[in-house]
Amino acid sequence: MNLRELPPTAGLAPSLADLWSRPSGEFANLLADWLGIEEVQIECSGTASLYIALEYLKGKSKSREVVVLAFTCPLVALAVQKAGLELRLCDVAEHSFEFDLDRLVAAVGPNTLCVIVTHWGGALTDAAAVRDVLAQCAPQAVLIEDCAQAMGGTVDGHSVGLTGDIAIFSFAVGKGLTLYEGGCLLAKDPAVRAGLRHTGANLRQRSKAMEWWRCVELAAYHVAYRPQALRIAYGWPRRYWFWRKDPVRAYGDDQQDIPVHGVGSWRRRVGANALKRLHAHLAATRKRFSLLEHSITSEGLGRVAASPPGCLPPATYLMLMLDRSEQASEFIRRSAPLGLGVTRQFAFPLICYPALSAIVGAADTPRAMQLSARSVTLTTSAYATENEKARVLQLLRDIVLA
Repeated sequence: MNLRELPPTAGLAPSLADLWSRPSGEFANLLADWLGIEEVQIECSGTASLYIALEYLKGKSKSREVVVLAFTCPLVALAVQKAGLELRLCDVAEHSFEFDLDRLVAAVGPNTLCVIVTHWGGALTDAAAVRDVLAQCAPQAVLIEDCAQAMGGTVDGHSVGLTGDIAIFSFAVGKGLTLYEGGCLLAKDPAVRAGLRHTGANLRQRSKAMEWWRCVELAAYHVAYRPQALRIAYGWPRRYWFWRKDPVRAYGDDQQDIPVHGVGSWRRRVGANALKRLHAHLAATRKRFSLLEHSITSEGLGRVAASPPGCLPPATYLMLMLDRSEQASEFIRRSAPLGLGVTRQFAFPLICYPALSAIVGAADTPRAMQLSARSVTLTTSAYATENEKARVLQLLRDIVLA
């Protein structure tokens, strides 16, 4: 009987000392230095950060359309809805997790408020190419970089998120650095930063009960983020919802509410302490990613998503595209009981979520449909033993090379 469960991503391993140690500075200041920007705005989640950005932009323009990738986090669509804006989907490029730039040209126009680029934990997106499209076709549109999964990624040696006008990061569980829930906003333009601060202050609700609960969750995370405890906290619920044939809940895509509240001083101190270990964590994670990528590509076991030249993802998981959807489904089915850290990014492309039907509407996104059906993710967690890594590769061989 397997008593272990690998996390689906390589989250920064918790240290109990983070809970009580005094950091060398305030979290926001230390994080801004770490990212290489003047300041950051701490919020309660990456999704709340995106919602604040959209509300700010809505007040600066009469344009109302937000163009997003057809395969991205469903919370992005919910943030657009909460801000009272119109969602427009753009399909992915062939064999890619990035925008089809030709379709993007057709999707943007005078009513485009912003385009949201998604960066991934396993690969970054060519945000500069999207910026160039906007400069030619919709110069009034703002480029938002969704770096919720990409904390620690770099572009030409600088932090991801500095190519566009606004960037959002997430500090949720599994995203590397975590406050259990948390996020931040950044912008290079001081006027935009001031506008985001003002918008955030107006939208934020004071909730001592919510902050108290987040503190409890963060403390519990420091105890439970281990393979044995994850079997109960993560693995069992996931398999239960698979058994109930509810992939939305199984993949954790069922969140509907977007609270906007502050982040307390204790959680900020925990984040500041953890930040000291993030560089070493990312270096080790990238080494594991490279070894796994080499094993897969050398044996022809699938197509690994790649970043543009000069881009380095945090490598918290590996994104793998298989030739057929049946192979991906079988890989998920056979690996799920074993707790090997194999999963999908999301349950579906945006167009297939029943709860989003009123937001998304009709859209022609065939490549996103194929990508969703054929792609899986593999963990790069330090908790994976050599035996567990070998079992993942053997399962792939059995399915892909059969």
